[in-house]
Amino acid sequence: MDHQHDPGPPFDFFGRPPLVSGSVTAAVAALHTEVEEALTLAVLPWEADLRHWQDVRSVRSGIRSHLEAVLTSRVLEDVLVVASELAANAHRHARLPGRVRVFRKGCAVRVEVTDRDPNRPSTGGRGIPLVDRVSNAWGVLPDGEGGKTVWAELSEHR
Repeated sequence: MDHQHDPGPPFDFFGRPPLVSGSVTAAVAALHTEVEEALTLAVLPWEADLRHWQDVRSVRSGIRSHLEAVLTSRVLEDVLVVASELAANAHRHARLPGRVRVFRKGCAVRVEVTDRDPNRPSTGGRGIPLVDRVSNAWGVLPDGEGGKTVWAELSEHR
């Protein structure tokens, strides 16, 4: 009796089925997306304790150096504006220590600044209205430790 082994479809180095003729462009785009997502996961979330930063400029510099390789320049600039305004508010009006976090949430980039002041930020100055204009959404949440987290989400597809 002759038994032949059917090896099934061949697979590439990553265990994926072979490319269908004419789909090289799609495969390159998919691989580019995989690499981009891997890079993003390597640097996001980015987090910093505000006690370790001398001023808002240093927060911006830290964010830029960690995220410029994974965010478009437009999104990065918006993230820097939002993070700067929220960190400046925490430095000026709230009690430290505070924390800045930048991370991916679905198709958005979320910026959070947590401080020890339970009061909502004032919308009478220039900072929060600017955050409102630049971001898709923003809000304030209690942090569970007597303070608050002010957050803003920015679309990556602006």
